[in-house]
Amino acid sequence: MRTAYNEFTITVPEELLGTDYLNSLLLNVTAESSTLLLPLILLSSQIGPRLMFTTAMLDHEIVRVGFLINDLVSGELVLEGFAFASQVYIAFLSEVGTWINFTLSSSTGIYEFEISPSFFQPGPHEAYAIAIGQAVPDVEMNFATLIVVHDFTVLTVGAAALIVGCVVMVIMRRQRGDMV
Repeated sequence: MRTAYNEFTITVPEELLGTDYLNSLLLNVTAESSTLLLPLILLSSQIGPRLMFTTAMLDHEIVRVGFLINDLVSGELVLEGFAFASQVYIAFLSEVGTWINFTLSSSTGIYEFEISPSFFQPGPHEAYAIAIGQAVPDVEMNFATLIVVHDFTVLTVGAAALIVGCVVMVIMRRQRGDMV
């Protein structure tokens, strides 16, 4: 929009500022005899290196622990800008407020994990993906709730088999005693 003989005003709609589609504005003003090249005007704070989790998931949200039973807590995190991360964690916050953290490593930005739940108390645990940045802001994402349950199936089946075995032995001994 021309406001005076040698002055121009450019209007950019506010809804475009800070979007992924319009990050900067470059102005080149040209006349018949000269060209004015203005420096790049940044419209978004998301320009440049940053950390962002694009995917975070648990393979199973319920895991069982118990005698001879030990499911694995497994899943995957995908970190955009992983080269700018100094440390990447998978962390679990229990309902009583205690944290369990595991450091992950990757050379591709895809962090796969398999963790034994023997460290976990029964109950719900909030799962967090955390990346500590090198000269970029840290990022944290709460992405799931893990539920740890005690499973006593093996002990119950074992105790039932022992009781049935004892009953069978008692019956067999009585039958032998009746035969004599």
